[in-house]
Amino acid sequence: MSTLRLILTTTLLTFFCCLSQAQTEGMASYYANHFHGRRTSDGGIYNKNAYTCAHRTLPFGTILKVTNLKNNKTTVVKVTDRGPFSRNKLIDLSYAAAQDIGMIGSGVARVRIEKINVNDVDEVEHKHLEIAEPFKEDELTLNLKAELAIDTIWFLPLIPTHPQNKR
Repeated sequence: MSTLRLILTTTLLTFFCCLSQAQTEGMASYYANHFHGRRTSDGGIYNKNAYTCAHRTLPFGTILKVTNLKNNKTTVVKVTDRGPFSRNKLIDLSYAAAQDIGMIGSGVARVRIEKINVNDVDEVEHKHLEIAEPFKEDELTLNLKAELAIDTIWFLPLIPTHPQNKR
């Protein structure tokens, strides 16, 4: 009897976890401007004008409908990055997506996210999922260009000097 109860409990938990994955509510934030031009977890370059987001677990390429629960404005984004790394945040939106749902002033918003099929996306939302304009390196500030240069050489090995070889 206890084995049957364990199987039933596991099945029910799995079912409810799958339901909660389809639609979830929580807090959203958006990427700071200094991330514009940086590499994302999927290997692409973050563009603040594109409709993308960071989510901890959803596969890259997943299409999400995000609704600001305060004003019911919605946007559609594609998962391209991992995060947010703050426990109380559910999703990080690109600047363009955050602007669409009216959360730029507050910086955060309570949202509902829903996984949607790319075939269910209307024409306007489909254009949003395409990169608004290609990333342009000349948009970067000198400081960010220096940071990117450092990021690209971080993997070079450091050769330690032996204490006896120091002069």
